[in-house]
Amino acid sequence: MPQNQKGTKITKETYRQILKDGFDRAPPSKENSLDILFERCNVLPGIEVKDFGLLGLPLHPLLLTALKSTGTRVSIQNEQWLKLLKLELREITEGLGRAMYSDEVDLALHSMTLEVSELEEESKLEEESEFAHHWPAQDLDDEGFFGYLIVTLPTHHTGGTILVSTNRDTKYHWTSQLSHHRYQILSFFRQCEYRSLPLMKGQRIQLVFKIFALEGKKPPVIFTGKEQYVRQMVKAMRVWKTDPDRTEALYYGYNFNQLTTDYTKDITRKRIAEILMEELRLGLYHGRNTYMGLQDGRQELTFDGLGRCSFPVLCKLNGEKVDSAAMDQFVVQFGASSDYFRSMLSRVNHTTTKKEKKDKRKKMEKDRMGILKNVPNDILDYILSSYMSGKDLVQLDGVSRGMIARVDHSVRTIMNRFAQEAIRMGKHEILSDWRGLRNHSKQYKRHTPYEAIICIMPDLVYTDSLVITGLVATYGGVIMMPKMMGYLHTLLQTSSLLEEGHQEIIGRLMNRVRRSYVSQGIEIDSTTPYCTFIKSWITAVLGYNFSRGIPLLKHLFLAENYTGMRSADGQLRKKKRDLKQIKIFMELSRDLMDVIVKLKRSPLLADDWSLPFPEVKADHCPRCRVVGDFLKDPKERTTSIRFPKPQRVHVVTHLIDDLPTRMEKSKKMLAALRSITKYEPKDRMEEEDDKEDEEEEEEEDEEEEKREEKSKKRATRGKGPARKQQRRK
Repeated sequence: MPQNQKGTKITKETYRQILKDGFDRAPPSKENSLDILFERCNVLPGIEVKDFGLLGLPLHPLLLTALKSTGTRVSIQNEQWLKLLKLELREITEGLGRAMYSDEVDLALHSMTLEVSELEEESKLEEESEFAHHWPAQDLDDEGFFGYLIVTLPTHHTGGTILVSTNRDTKYHWTSQLSHHRYQILSFFRQCEYRSLPLMKGQRIQLVFKIFALEGKKPPVIFTGKEQYVRQMVKAMRVWKTDPDRTEALYYGYNFNQLTTDYTKDITRKRIAEILMEELRLGLYHGRNTYMGLQDGRQELTFDGLGRCSFPVLCKLNGEKVDSAAMDQFVVQFGASSDYFRSMLSRVNHTTTKKEKKDKRKKMEKDRMGILKNVPNDILDYILSSYMSGKDLVQLDGVSRGMIARVDHSVRTIMNRFAQEAIRMGKHEILSDWRGLRNHSKQYKRHTPYEAIICIMPDLVYTDSLVITGLVATYGGVIMMPKMMGYLHTLLQTSSLLEEGHQEIIGRLMNRVRRSYVSQGIEIDSTTPYCTFIKSWITAVLGYNFSRGIPLLKHLFLAENYTGMRSADGQLRKKKRDLKQIKIFMELSRDLMDVIVKLKRSPLLADDWSLPFPEVKADHCPRCRVVGDFLKDPKERTTSIRFPKPQRVHVVTHLIDDLPTRMEKSKKMLAALRSITKYEPKDRMEEEDDKEDEEEEEEEDEEEEKREEKSKKRATRGKGPARKQQRRK
């Protein structure tokens, strides 16, 4: 890699090359520490302590004091055990970043440590080091020395959590669970800091080894993030941010072929990307991508955690070719995807549904909380929501129970701020798509300004009818109607499918839309999208000359478009229609009666729900007379409405306040209804009433017979010889 000398200015012509070279030269480093089980033997190592003798395991408690007071240097007598241990070095070094074979690496015994639960400090049986569990020590200059290997011998204990930390992170290791019967190995780089928490019970004996790379062999390398080339990459990324001609994103592909590529470099590259993100406050994604093809000269890619994005070829740092195999990606700056916002949305209230923490986590809760417990909630909320990402916030919920509410509140704040900025800019694609609004409707309605989000969404044109139906049912027809006008007009223009199924889809959607208007108390007039679409609907019906226009008739009736009703009905009469099957009369008449009355009964009416013609003219009150004139038919002696009997209402004494206006509309409604259905209620209703009267007469006859039988029994009670004999006694 060409070195950028100190003081050399990074320009917009050179920053891309510096970023590429930095990722290319990333050293292989997989983990800073790892632990494994030593399963290759069940024999003891043959530990001999000078001035004490051979050490038998498990160690009797009475020997602890003598071992501490007399023991000095430690040696291992069982060479076979050492050979078996060295066989683990290949797996260990591979875990640290570079696999090394037996002719490349060696072990040297450094010390033995003894920990007991009764003592606050550990006892170390070695003279070279002053502190028991604190590295690095004075031996950092040993040639070839790059790490430590600690073997925990099978000595039963509880507690004693081990912490291995670097300047960037900390890893926790536990040895107590298998301490009574297994060997356990922990290895880490020499630059790491090692410490262990006190034991709660028992004892722990560990052998400490140094890991050396033999002369001329290249050992694994720890990544610290302070390397010179990383600092240069940070400077180069700052130049990219200020470049007015920069690409919308930068991404670097790797893992092209894991069979021929040292994939352990990927861990280092990921850490470099995280440093760039933290230093420059950029969006960062790692994930798999699949080559989707070209569209308008742009590559269509799908990323895990980012969604489908379209990036130009110039965004790629390491060449223009995109391999068809899966690869991890480094992506800076948001793409055209809502996955980031959706992931934040899924994290709201996420922590409250987690299971209880394990016992060992609970015991560490107080210590891990640290200084945060003394920070006021409002200040802590501001710090978390202003300076931490949503992903990092979720990791804090394991710190303590008190942090759960803080994390939830901060994620809400970040999400709301993100949503408001996207709404202001009109960037709907980074918030959601229509399917996301339907599939995650509960979360959007509960935690986001969903109405504002829907307002900036594009119009629905080509979409699955189930998606639109779900959106209307969830968010209401008032807000969705302007967005689905294009979709509805598309259905009207598809003449090949119009007669079969699209009319029913339109009818169902319009039913939901109207119910939404009514439930919100919004008055429907000619300017509403509901009525605007009905005009297009009737035009399509008359133009295509199809037979299934019944759903349209209902909405023309509800919208009080009586002229359109007559036109549509005239078109329908050219085809044979079955009104009984469609039951249009019941639907329309039910709505008609809801407009006229509020189902309030007059106390002066007869109980048989049949109103004779003379009684209609009776002067109950002015309102009753007006209603009676409206309902009566000059050719009929009685007035009745074809409703189920319990719902029949003929005259009411109390009508709504705007009676004159409603009565004028109702007359037009009834006239339109009669012209469409050609309904003659007289004969049918008389037949129904006659049947009901016959049934009532039969019931009355049966009751009369029962009453006569009872009266006869009462009349004969107390007569006869038996009754007379009883009286004599």
